[in-house]
Amino acid sequence: LNSIQWRVNPPTAVAFCQLLASLIPYHILPEHIRGAVMDLAKFQTELAVSDYDFVTVPPSHIGLSALMNSLESIHLDPIVLAELKQGMAQTLLIPNLAESGLTDIQIRLYEAVTRQPGSERLLSNLSPATACAQGHFAKSASQTVHHESPRSVSQTAH
Repeated sequence: LNSIQWRVNPPTAVAFCQLLASLIPYHILPEHIRGAVMDLAKFQTELAVSDYDFVTVPPSHIGLSALMNSLESIHLDPIVLAELKQGMAQTLLIPNLAESGLTDIQIRLYEAVTRQPGSERLLSNLSPATACAQGHFAKSASQTVHHESPRSVSQTAH
């Protein structure tokens, strides 16, 4: 480090996503789904980079929130999802989830996605549960929900 004069960048939100995803057992998140989840999380972190509101948010919080949104999009069991979120927060030394603001960050990332052209396709992959709780997303029972791979959505959205 002395030879590079301590010019080292901190970890990015994507790096935190990758680290946290690597901790999820393969029986919960199989390899064929893991890539799609990571692509959707990466897309959200890229949106956060270009949004001034996220400047003061730690990359670890953005990474965890983006990963949680992506995991919600594959409709994991709510109990498993809550345990994953708690475990990942502990890994990042976030002691109190209720006071951490992670839910607000998840919602802000969701809103960043909704502002994108073609967001209707992206919304079919983000969990309506997060948005419905905040009144941002409503579907009538008569609407057909189209589920597409988050991988294909994130690749076509670029």
